[in-house]
Amino acid sequence: MWPFSRFSLFWKIFTWFWMVMIVMVIVSIFSWILLKDSVSFHPADNKMKAIIDKLAYVIESDAADFRKERIIRRLLRNFAPPPHHIEESGFQSFYLVNENEELRSGKEPPEAIKALLINKNEVSVATHGEFIYIGPQKVVLDGTSYSLFVSQFIGRFKGRLIYYFVNNISPWFFLIYLIVSSLLCFLLAWSISRPIKLLQAITHKVASGQSISAVELLGNRNDEFYHLASDFDVMSEKVMATISTQKQLLSDISHELRSPLARMQITLGLLEKKEGEKSSEYIQRLEKECSRIDEMLEQLLNIAALERGQVHESSVVIDIDSMLEDIIKDAAFEASEKEVNINSHLESAVRINGYFQLLYSAIENIIRNAIRYSENNSSIKIVSQLNVGTVLIQVEDNGPGVEPESLSKIFDPFYRTDSARTREKGGAGIGLAIAARAIQVHKGLITAENKEPHGLRVNVSIPISKES
Repeated sequence: MWPFSRFSLFWKIFTWFWMVMIVMVIVSIFSWILLKDSVSFHPADNKMKAIIDKLAYVIESDAADFRKERIIRRLLRNFAPPPHHIEESGFQSFYLVNENEELRSGKEPPEAIKALLINKNEVSVATHGEFIYIGPQKVVLDGTSYSLFVSQFIGRFKGRLIYYFVNNISPWFFLIYLIVSSLLCFLLAWSISRPIKLLQAITHKVASGQSISAVELLGNRNDEFYHLASDFDVMSEKVMATISTQKQLLSDISHELRSPLARMQITLGLLEKKEGEKSSEYIQRLEKECSRIDEMLEQLLNIAALERGQVHESSVVIDIDSMLEDIIKDAAFEASEKEVNINSHLESAVRINGYFQLLYSAIENIIRNAIRYSENNSSIKIVSQLNVGTVLIQVEDNGPGVEPESLSKIFDPFYRTDSARTREKGGAGIGLAIAARAIQVHKGLITAENKEPHGLRVNVSIPISKES
């Protein structure tokens, strides 16, 4: 329901419960006012006190009776009910009660007036049915002391009474209510939304490859969130086990295939010696394919090792620009075959702590990938620059680019797009996967984006450690 659909779960819970509490208080007030038949009391406001003071003054004055009646009628003209109500209820605009708690006319006063007589020293308001009674106010008439009360018709819905009720409640009461209700609703909303946020954080950690127990993080509880966390842990264990099995399977298959592949290469060598030049062309073709398979297996083993966190070299201080220059020199020969020009802009004095061969291979794969998919007689651009706490390396080509939905997938092993990255360009789709995992080992980030009018830009951001 708008606008609550735009709120977070915490604010939805908080707002709804807070509004419900306010509505409940309002309904309680109305119910109490509308349904309570017994006498209830409220302090009299200044306007009521002023009216009863004026009435007492008129009654005690020496004016003629007809003049007193005219003044009293004018003073209390808004207090009387409709004419038909006057006959039904026997309404009187004011009452004079003597010390024996009897009316001056000798009749019994209404129940509300009897209740007000208990508090003889302060003017108050009593409600009963459809009327309110204001008093007592002391007056002396014909040498006799009376208690004066004024009655007023308020009707079935008691609109005036609500006004009196609200008007005579201290603002501190409302402030305390708002603070207490807000605090209670805040704690309720927090207690519900906190486990959800914790589960969300755990999901992100599991997605990044960390093994963590949701039950332990949520703490000692026995509610629906606990059962959800328990089910999440079961699911997480199965997912992590599947991923671990997949990694191990990748490594095992690679190892197992290398032995028969080595025997095939030895057999081909013996066959070439035996057959001579007659079958040399076919044997060379087989040797080339075997070499490609061997290279692919080597890359698969590298991916499996990186995913297990295994790095078979020591960390050293790496001069990024010097390394990039060496890579560009090595790649220049391959680029010259396609007449691809390499333009570089390298920022000097950029050093990081890392694994040289691993990072070298990662950046080399990215640059060779850019050369491979660039058109003939085009150029690629390589930039390195120092940002706040990181070094940014960008490699741009002028090839066909990648479909937007495939930009994040090109770093997955063996992934190929249908149009831009076809098998005709060569390679097995593993180079960028190795590069991505090598950058992750260095706590860095690798992304890809299309550039205008065409081409692909690969961004590599690596943090610079304090020791470098």
